[in-house]
Amino acid sequence: MRAPDGERPIQPRRVRCIGCQVTQVVLPPEALVRRRDGVVVVGRAWRSAAAGAGARRVASELGLPMETVRGWLRRLRALLRARYGGPTAGDRDRLQRGLAVLTAEAHAAGCHREDEMWQYVAFRSQGLLLINTNWL
Repeated sequence: MRAPDGERPIQPRRVRCIGCQVTQVVLPPEALVRRRDGVVVVGRAWRSAAAGAGARRVASELGLPMETVRGWLRRLRALLRARYGGPTAGDRDRLQRGLAVLTAEAHAAGCHREDEMWQYVAFRSQGLLLINTNWL
Protein backbone atom coordinates (compact mmCIF):
# COMPACT_ATOMS: atom_id res chain seq x y z
CA MET A 1 0.00 0.00 0.00
CA ARG A 2 1.26 3.47 -0.80
CA ALA A 3 1.35 5.61 2.32
CA PRO A 4 2.56 9.20 2.79
CA ASP A 5 5.94 7.89 3.96
CA GLY A 6 6.33 5.39 1.08
CA GLU A 7 5.34 1.83 0.26
CA ARG A 8 4.06 -0.20 3.18
CA PRO A 9 3.16 -3.87 3.02
CA ILE A 10 -0.17 -4.86 4.50
CA GLN A 11 -1.50 -8.31 5.20
CA PRO A 12 -5.28 -8.26 5.47
CA ARG A 13 -6.74 -10.61 8.07
CA ARG A 14 -9.41 -13.17 7.34
CA VAL A 15 -12.23 -13.77 9.82
CA ARG A 16 -15.03 -16.32 9.87
CA CYS A 17 -18.65 -15.56 10.75
CA ILE A 18 -19.77 -17.75 13.64
CA GLY A 19 -23.33 -17.98 12.33
CA CYS A 20 -22.85 -18.80 8.66
CA GLN A 21 -19.18 -19.86 8.55
CA VAL A 22 -18.45 -17.49 5.63
CA THR A 23 -15.00 -15.88 5.66
CA GLN A 24 -14.41 -12.18 5.16
CA VAL A 25 -11.24 -10.18 4.55
CA VAL A 26 -10.75 -7.38 7.09
CA LEU A 27 -8.66 -4.42 5.97
CA PRO A 28 -6.67 -2.18 8.32
CA PRO A 29 -8.27 1.21 9.03
CA GLU A 30 -5.94 3.09 6.70
CA ALA A 31 -6.81 0.97 3.64
CA LEU A 32 -9.55 1.41 1.07
CA VAL A 33 -11.28 -1.40 -0.80
CA ARG A 34 -9.62 -2.17 -4.15
CA ARG A 35 -7.16 0.73 -3.86
CA ARG A 36 -3.39 0.61 -3.76
CA ASP A 37 -3.12 3.94 -2.01
CA GLY A 38 -3.95 4.51 1.63
CA VAL A 39 -6.77 6.78 2.72
CA VAL A 40 -4.32 9.43 3.98
CA VAL A 41 -2.86 9.79 0.46
CA VAL A 42 -6.36 10.10 -1.03
CA GLY A 43 -7.27 12.59 1.69
CA ARG A 44 -4.27 14.76 0.89
CA ALA A 45 -5.31 14.76 -2.76
CA TRP A 46 -8.84 15.78 -1.73
CA ARG A 47 -7.49 18.57 0.47
CA SER A 48 -5.25 19.92 -2.31
CA ALA A 49 -8.08 19.81 -4.86
CA ALA A 50 -10.40 21.61 -2.46
CA ALA A 51 -7.73 24.30 -2.13
CA GLY A 52 -7.79 24.78 -5.90
CA ALA A 53 -5.08 22.49 -7.26
CA GLY A 54 -5.81 20.48 -10.40
CA ALA A 55 -5.21 16.77 -10.85
CA ARG A 56 -1.83 17.29 -12.54
CA ARG A 57 -0.52 19.49 -9.71
CA VAL A 58 -1.87 17.18 -6.99
CA ALA A 59 -0.28 14.18 -8.69
CA SER A 60 3.02 15.99 -8.90
CA GLU A 61 2.88 16.97 -5.21
CA LEU A 62 2.11 13.39 -4.14
CA GLY A 63 4.39 11.67 -6.64
CA LEU A 64 1.55 9.65 -8.16
CA PRO A 65 0.35 9.05 -11.72
CA MET A 66 -1.87 11.87 -12.92
CA GLU A 67 -4.50 9.40 -14.20
CA THR A 68 -4.84 7.89 -10.73
CA VAL A 69 -5.42 11.26 -9.06
CA ARG A 70 -7.76 12.41 -11.83
CA GLY A 71 -9.87 9.27 -11.30
CA TRP A 72 -10.05 9.86 -7.54
CA LEU A 73 -11.10 13.47 -7.98
CA ARG A 74 -13.73 12.56 -10.56
CA ARG A 75 -15.18 9.96 -8.20
CA LEU A 76 -15.15 12.36 -5.23
CA ARG A 77 -16.83 15.07 -7.31
CA ALA A 78 -19.51 12.61 -8.47
CA LEU A 79 -20.17 11.48 -4.88
CA LEU A 80 -20.42 15.04 -3.66
CA ARG A 81 -22.60 16.07 -6.61
CA ALA A 82 -24.98 13.25 -5.71
CA ARG A 83 -24.96 14.38 -2.08
CA TYR A 84 -25.24 18.15 -2.49
CA GLY A 85 -26.66 18.48 -6.03
CA GLY A 86 -26.16 21.41 -8.36
CA PRO A 87 -24.26 21.99 -11.61
CA THR A 88 -20.73 20.77 -12.22
CA ALA A 89 -19.45 24.35 -12.05
CA GLY A 90 -19.61 24.22 -8.24
CA ASP A 91 -17.39 21.16 -7.84
CA ARG A 92 -14.65 22.97 -5.93
CA ASP A 93 -17.21 24.36 -3.48
CA ARG A 94 -18.65 20.87 -2.99
CA LEU A 95 -15.16 19.45 -2.40
CA GLN A 96 -14.61 22.09 0.28
CA ARG A 97 -18.05 21.53 1.81
CA GLY A 98 -17.69 17.73 1.89
CA LEU A 99 -14.22 18.03 3.39
CA ALA A 100 -15.50 20.44 6.05
CA VAL A 101 -18.38 18.12 6.98
CA LEU A 102 -16.13 15.06 7.29
CA THR A 103 -13.50 17.03 9.21
CA ALA A 104 -16.14 18.22 11.68
CA GLU A 105 -17.46 14.67 12.11
CA ALA A 106 -13.95 13.32 12.66
CA HIS A 107 -13.16 16.02 15.24
CA ALA A 108 -16.44 15.30 17.04
CA ALA A 109 -15.40 11.63 17.14
CA GLY A 110 -12.09 12.60 18.78
CA CYS A 111 -9.83 12.38 15.71
CA HIS A 112 -7.49 15.37 15.63
CA ARG A 113 -4.40 14.27 13.70
CA GLU A 114 -4.64 14.06 9.91
CA ASP A 115 -4.00 10.31 9.78
CA GLU A 116 -6.67 9.70 12.47
CA MET A 117 -9.15 11.83 10.56
CA TRP A 118 -8.69 9.92 7.30
CA GLN A 119 -8.82 6.59 9.10
CA TYR A 120 -12.16 7.73 10.52
CA VAL A 121 -13.32 8.60 6.98
CA ALA A 122 -12.27 5.12 5.78
CA PHE A 123 -14.11 3.57 8.73
CA ARG A 124 -17.22 5.67 8.16
CA SER A 125 -17.28 4.74 4.47
CA GLN A 126 -16.45 1.11 5.33
CA GLY A 127 -13.41 1.43 3.05
CA LEU A 128 -15.64 2.39 0.13
CA LEU A 129 -14.58 6.03 -0.23
CA LEU A 130 -13.89 5.73 -3.96
CA ILE A 131 -16.16 2.80 -4.85
CA ASN A 132 -19.23 3.29 -7.05
CA THR A 133 -21.67 3.50 -4.15
CA ASN A 134 -23.14 6.53 -2.46
CA TRP A 135 -22.09 6.36 1.21
CA LEU A 136 -21.90 10.09 2.00
